[in-house]
Amino acid sequence: MESLNPYCDKKLSKLYYLNKNLNLIKMEFSALDLLWTKNVTREKGKAWAYDEYHIGDTFYLNFPLGNNRMGVTSAQKAKANELILLVQSIYNKTLGKPGTYLSHIVAPVDDEVEVDPVGSHPVKRLVTVVARDKVMIAKPTNLDFREPNRGWTCEIDLIKPKKDSGMIMTLDEKKILLWNLFRDKDLTIKTLINENQTSIIDPVVEAIEGEEKYRWIRHRYYERDPALIKAKKNEAKHHGPILCEACNFDFIKSYGIHGAEFMECHHRFPIAKHGKRTNTLEDLALVCSNCHRMLHRKNVHNDYYTVEQLKLLIHEISGITESQVIS
Repeated sequence: MESLNPYCDKKLSKLYYLNKNLNLIKMEFSALDLLWTKNVTREKGKAWAYDEYHIGDTFYLNFPLGNNRMGVTSAQKAKANELILLVQSIYNKTLGKPGTYLSHIVAPVDDEVEVDPVGSHPVKRLVTVVARDKVMIAKPTNLDFREPNRGWTCEIDLIKPKKDSGMIMTLDEKKILLWNLFRDKDLTIKTLINENQTSIIDPVVEAIEGEEKYRWIRHRYYERDPALIKAKKNEAKHHGPILCEACNFDFIKSYGIHGAEFMECHHRFPIAKHGKRTNTLEDLALVCSNCHRMLHRKNVHNDYYTVEQLKLLIHEISGITESQVIS
């Protein structure tokens, strides 16, 4: 079917191209993304569930299988980038006053659901932590958390004001109230998950998916911080020409003025590591395009080379000793 407005179609196509390929639009979470809640538990309330995971970490959120594979249906409810409030009841006085607490706000990083062959909670969904405070948040006394079915993904609207509270709240007001209880959040994770959904992995990195793919996307995202890249190049210029830190390639020598200040940035923080961290100039290495691709390709040990390891490899192949490289 031909378009009734070719000019409009061209304009929309151009915007789509810019948004998808240049990543001009930065997405951020808000209270209105808080659509779901799930009760979680560890050791029947004697320990915090998922306590080891903090903002930026990824982990598998578990569900029981249930009758007729109800756990799979429940795990599929929340789509990528829809927020889930995790709630847990604690009965161990050493952890705090017994009661109900809000522990995390998480978001699925994709729409995949996995089922392990064994275990009491074999259904799992890969999520990342968007909000979590240092101290678990006691539930508001005027809200009733009993209606959401324990263990399943439930609509956030099932958390209701207590009947004797006299409160009347719209759904959006409820979302805002619960969202604002968390002080520590990373709103930009929404952009990362969107990239995880839409990006195509470079074939040189080989076939990766699930948690490893999301970590790789996150790693590349932080390598493209324009302010940090500019600062890193300015720092390098104080010590002479900008050279690849792995192979010493000089773009100016090969391309003249056309290659001036051209060099890619590699984030030294390993792809396999969890969590968000504050990026510094020491976290970045300036490398040529070829070396950058090799740094993002797994080696024979199923791991990634560091810049220093790749530098040694290049010089070993060239017949230069390790002591000469270090000096």
